[in-house]
Amino acid sequence: MIVVQTNATCSFHVSFSSTNVLPTRGTDVPTLRFVVGKRRNSMTSVGLGNPYLKKEPIDYTRQPDALLTANPERSRTFWFLYDSVVQVAAMGVQGCPQADVCRLLCRLADSTGFRAEVCENVRYVIISSGKLPVSLRIVHVGAPPDVSIPRHLFDPVEWKELPWQGCSCIFELDEQHLAIVKRIQGLLSASSLGHLYQLVPPECLCLNPARLLDPFRRPELLSQPATQGARADN
Repeated sequence: MIVVQTNATCSFHVSFSSTNVLPTRGTDVPTLRFVVGKRRNSMTSVGLGNPYLKKEPIDYTRQPDALLTANPERSRTFWFLYDSVVQVAAMGVQGCPQADVCRLLCRLADSTGFRAEVCENVRYVIISSGKLPVSLRIVHVGAPPDVSIPRHLFDPVEWKELPWQGCSCIFELDEQHLAIVKRIQGLLSASSLGHLYQLVPPECLCLNPARLLDPFRRPELLSQPATQGARADN
């Protein structure tokens, strides 16, 4: 993974290669190559080879923040990565790879050709300009973080959903709360949305504590509003 900051208005390339021998253009060296600002800054693309095989990228994005800046006085930060474990190439904006700032995601392990095999031995990161020189700063180089869907919901290696074993708690209501539930169900049934719901018997209240079972929300079990307020004041 590499993070770069630039105020370039001309395209530049980020390549993941199996060799540090340059140049790679016009050779048979396996190369996974991102191009930011391709085709007069109309797209940012990813593909195999330099140039791309059949001169076409595997995928591209036209999202404005994934393109080059229009004002050289305002720089932009991009990140690029290839994860050999899940065989995914991705790029995004800002300085930290996360799913919500990902702008281009390409899974190379598919039934089309041997894309994943081509990238099997990539270990070098190469930055180069297009037809004109550009200025940029390398912010960070390191191992790719996990930007996939949370692993308790999705297996990125097998590329399939994981079974979710739900947990439900059923409570018997006292008379006061039973009256409240019946009143709420009556209001819902009489509304224009009533036909969209299948109401359960009001004698029992069924809760699904999926939020508490989410491993990413475990700290909420120990959080204290007073402590959080004190920290906010400081």
